[in-house]
Amino acid sequence: MGDYNKIITQTGISYLLRVASIATAFFLFMILTRRFTQQTFGVYNIIIISISLLSQILTLALNKYINKEFPGRDKEYQRKVFSTIFIFMVMVLIFISSSLLLASYFLGNNFSFIQDYGTEIRLSILITFFCVLSYLFVSYFVGNKLVEIRSLISYITEHLWGLIIIASILVLPINLKNVLIIRLSVVAALSLYLIILLIRKNILTFDIKEFNRTILKTALVFSIPLLPFIVSKWLISATDKYMILFYLGAEKVGQYSYVYSLLNIVYLFVNILNIVIGPYIYHAWNIKDRIKLNLLLNLLLKYCLLLGIPAIIGIWILDKEIVTLVSALKYINVVSLIPYLLLFPLFLVLAIALQHVLIIQNKTKLIGIIYTAAAVLNIVLNIILIPRLGIYGAAIATTIAHFLVFMLIFLSVKKDIEFRFNFINLHKILIASFFMAFIINLFHPVNLFAKIFTIGLGVSLYAGGLYLLKTFSKKEISTFLDYLRVFRERARQKETL
Repeated sequence: MGDYNKIITQTGISYLLRVASIATAFFLFMILTRRFTQQTFGVYNIIIISISLLSQILTLALNKYINKEFPGRDKEYQRKVFSTIFIFMVMVLIFISSSLLLASYFLGNNFSFIQDYGTEIRLSILITFFCVLSYLFVSYFVGNKLVEIRSLISYITEHLWGLIIIASILVLPINLKNVLIIRLSVVAALSLYLIILLIRKNILTFDIKEFNRTILKTALVFSIPLLPFIVSKWLISATDKYMILFYLGAEKVGQYSYVYSLLNIVYLFVNILNIVIGPYIYHAWNIKDRIKLNLLLNLLLKYCLLLGIPAIIGIWILDKEIVTLVSALKYINVVSLIPYLLLFPLFLVLAIALQHVLIIQNKTKLIGIIYTAAAVLNIVLNIILIPRLGIYGAAIATTIAHFLVFMLIFLSVKKDIEFRFNFINLHKILIASFFMAFIINLFHPVNLFAKIFTIGLGVSLYAGGLYLLKTFSKKEISTFLDYLRVFRERARQKETL
């Protein structure tokens, strides 16, 4: 099976897990927004984004080095690199986690937020420790183009704890502390299992003789310049929530986070393409196959647009229906915020797609500069706009910052990509999307069944429009049909067994 067919297969498996992830996130989102007050939901989001920040910073971007370096490398080389990085990271994490835990006790009397949520903060520090380890495990599987395993690990780390909460809703009190305890239990158990697995497979060793300072230095030289990018990327997506907390309070954070989380589902759904196709882009670069590299980049851009555009248009048209479907009338007052944040998931996923070009060229400093500039702009805009426009100002600042990142990356790589506009077919994607929007705008579903039917109708209309407009090449269609035939044959073989 060629790389193109592997991409189709891995995308299919990854999307099944992504659908499971989105379903879990959706029902958890529904439960938490109904069970938590808006203030508690705001605190929950502050804690979640803080875990995200610390987890990404504490990886020191070494997972990005593994992603880039592993494709096409032999097992012995991978073992030396992974063991060296893993031993180094465990030492760093033990030191920093211990320091933060001690600080949380000593600072509790001086800061009311730490005093009120001290237990939750300490649980979050422990969760962060294991989340960093999971990033390293994920990078190993991505580097070996085992994207379906990566997707499974990501589901367990990010969503299995949510599934447990959903399953135990009738027997377990749903409060912030219990939610964090369940998440900690899941990520800790997964990390320990993967450590044992990789040791048995001779991929990971804690033998200090395997610790190679030269390898670590090379990895850090690549990864450290990416830290401004990682921190700035986080600042772009999280500064707004901290600023809202400072200016307007936790309840407004809850309202804003509701809309942000709803639209972030679009990003999570589309970004699986970056996760699946990214390693193949790095592999094509490593073997110096520029034709294949350009094909994969155009393929990635096409399908990001093909999935992202109709998703945001659908949410825009069915805004009230989707909000009431999730949380009844509790958050109906934030529907007017949706248009201000509508485009950020599309700008974000396209920026990441184009960013692959800068990564393979080792232009990590440029990536850091771009994200730092956008983060500074985002902070300045939040300071100016939130006191005047409230959460709408935060939404405007976030969207502008993501647009700036996308444009700066696009301008940096446009000379390195041969854009095949006849293959991407952006105009056909837009026509099919607006045709879908025109039809579903005629419907105003009220009950659950009618809303689900309208969403399903929109998907069908969009897919039909793409087919009638001949958006897909013959190779794309034939490869997809071949994949279906292989899938059916495997299913028959399992039935026979």
